[in-house]
Amino acid sequence: MVGKEHVELAHRGVSLQLGLSHALVGCIVLAISAWLLSLGLPLSVIIGVAIVAGGALGWALTWNIQHGLFLLELALQRLAEGSPSNCRVAAGLTGHRDSSRRLCRR
Repeated sequence: MVGKEHVELAHRGVSLQLGLSHALVGCIVLAISAWLLSLGLPLSVIIGVAIVAGGALGWALTWNIQHGLFLLELALQRLAEGSPSNCRVAAGLTGHRDSSRRLCRR
């Protein structure tokens, strides 16, 4: 069973990762925008590239959170269906990164 301390630690870790991800993406997009501005590209191109780069970087830096939430949803769905599950999910904090592996068995 996951204790209260583990849940609080997970919340702090996710909050820290999200905060640092936003700061890192902001700095990278700002640097890319400055570089493109120095090349003399139109402002509309710079804004478009900044939006695409920021979205892609943000998605890449938070992929493990999204994957963990997917695993948690899978475990909760099996629990709601009443089917026995042998899940090692623990809110996505197991350290398993291979999504092709079956973490939950019926």
